Amino acid sequence: MTRRLLSFFFTTFLCGTLYLMAQDFDPKQGYRLEIGDGLALDCQDGTITFSPVNKKAPSQVWNIVKSERQGHWCLYSPANEV
Repeated sequence: MTRRLLSFFFTTFLCGTLYLMAQDFDPKQGYRLEIGDGLALDCQDGTITFSPVNKKAPSQVWNIVKSERQGHWCLYSPANEV
């Protein structure tokens, strides 16, 4: 019982922390959006795809900016102005 209760509080704390962290993106900061298969969101010549992670590729850097719609975000590729 104690183990379940501790697990519940830990999970609740973790989810709450991640929720609050996800709400604060610096619009001037660049972010690399990766998925678990070694791929990152990439913008080559205006086409957005998933490509192998390349830490030196400016096309894989994104700015995340709040949208005018509450709870929504916009992704901008500063390297491609998309």
